[in-house]
Amino acid sequence: MKKLIALLMAAALIFTLGCAQQQSSQGGIAQAPSDSMGGGTSPSAPAVSNSSVQGGCMMDGMPCSQISASELAAHNSASDCWVAFQGKVYDITSFVPNHPGGPGRLIPLCGTSSQFEAAFTVKHGMSKVAVLESVGVYKGTFSA
Repeated sequence: MKKLIALLMAAALIFTLGCAQQQSSQGGIAQAPSDSMGGGTSPSAPAVSNSSVQGGCMMDGMPCSQISASELAAHNSASDCWVAFQGKVYDITSFVPNHPGGPGRLIPLCGTSSQFEAAFTVKHGMSKVAVLESVGVYKGTFSA
C-alpha cells in the first residue's frame, strides 16, 4: 500500500512538473498537434482542448491556468468576484448575493487571495471548503 501511495504521489509530481515545463516552453499556450487532414488532433495527442487551457494542461479535469495577482485583483466587485483559496482561484460571483452572512461579507474580499483565505479560515475553519469548491467556478491556480 505504501508503494502504491508513493507511486501515485510521484506520478502527480511528474504530471505537475510536465505542465509547468510545457507552459514555459510554449510561451503559455500549448498547441495540440493536427492530424494529417489539417484539423482535430492525432490519436497520440492528449485529449485537451487548447482553445482555453493555458499550457494545454489538465489536472483532475480542470485546466492548469495561472492566474496572476493583478488578474485576480481585477475581479473585485459584486458583479465580478474572484477569490483565491489554497492556491486555487474561484469565480464566486453567482454566490455573492446568496451568502448566508450577506453579500457585504464577501464583496470587500473579491479580488483577493490572502485576505479572503484569512477571513474564510477565521470564520469557517475548513468546514466550508467543499461549499466553496461547489459554488465557485474554478478558474486556475494562483501565482502570486
